[in-house]
Amino acid sequence: MTGLAIVFLVVAAFFGFLNSQKVKVLRANAANAQDVRDAAKRRQAQEKQNAPSGVTPGTEQQSKLSEAENHAAKAEAELAQAQKEKTDLQAKLDTNQQEIASLQKRVEEAGKNANPSIAGSSPAESAQTAALQSQLDDLRRQLDSAEKEKAFLAEKIQGSQGRSGQPKEAKKRRETASTERIRLTTSWC
Repeated sequence: MTGLAIVFLVVAAFFGFLNSQKVKVLRANAANAQDVRDAAKRRQAQEKQNAPSGVTPGTEQQSKLSEAENHAAKAEAELAQAQKEKTDLQAKLDTNQQEIASLQKRVEEAGKNANPSIAGSSPAESAQTAALQSQLDDLRRQLDSAEKEKAFLAEKIQGSQGRSGQPKEAKKRRETASTERIRLTTSWC
C-alpha cells in the first residue's frame, strides 16, 4: 500500500511540474501579446507625429491593427480560460488523491481487523468478520471508482494542455502581421 501511495505522490509531482511549465508558457504568451499591443500603439502614435498635417494613416493599416488587437484579446481570454480549467482540474485531482489515500487507509484497517478471524470462532465473531469483509469489499469498490475518476481528470488535463498550443499559433500570426505592418509603414513613409 505504501508503494502505491508513493506512486501516486510521484504522479502528482509529475503533474505539478507539467502544470508549472504550462503556466510559464501561458504567462510568456500573455506578455508577448501585451508587447505586440504596446508596440502597435507606439508605432501608431509615431505615425501620427510623422504624418504631414491633414494626412492620417491609411484605413487599411488601422483595420490590420484592430484585427491584431482582437487576436491578442482572444488569445488572452483563451489563456485565462485555460488557466481556470487547469486550476479546477488540479483541485479535483488533489481531492481525488486525498480520497484515495483515505480509502487505502480504511482498506488497510479493515484488512487488519479481518485477519484475526480464527477457524473455530464463535458465530458472533463470524458475523463481525463477514461485516468487516463486506466493508472491505465496499472500500475497494470506492477506491477503484476514485482511481477511474483520477484517470479521467488526468486525460482532461492533457486535453487542456493541448488547447494551450492554440494561443502560440495566434502569436505567430500576430508577429507576421506586425512585421507586415512595419514593412508597409516604412514603404509608406
